[in-house]
Amino acid sequence: MVTLTMTVTGNCNTAFDEVILTRDPGVTEINDGIDNDCDGLIDEGFDIDGDGYSAGQGDCDDSNAAINPDATELDDGIDNNCDGSIDEGFDADGDGFSSGQGDCDDTDASLNPDSEWYSDEDGDGLEILV
Repeated sequence: MVTLTMTVTGNCNTAFDEVILTRDPGVTEINDGIDNDCDGLIDEGFDIDGDGYSAGQGDCDDSNAAINPDATELDDGIDNNCDGSIDEGFDADGDGFSSGQGDCDDTDASLNPDSEWYSDEDGDGLEILV
């Protein structure tokens, strides 16, 4: 069995079982979700909020440690888990809005932030224009 030692610049992924990859001190780590310098760490030095994820690793708000790909989605109008959807699973009436997104009655699909409101003729308050 022959063991080959080589330096890989920019990509530590290989299909060869017999290759031992060594760190290349000349390669600079960049924020791209890849271990560019082959030291076993991905995007080290780029995680601004300390949650274990950099923007290159899918952190959609690297200024807030509570927002990252492993976070639990909350009903707060924010994409907490960085999957591109806001408050998924919290829209009870199916109108496209959760209470965290401003739905004042999440049991009635006709009442949501896109509804048009007007003063009604009989003076009993505001009613929705359907």
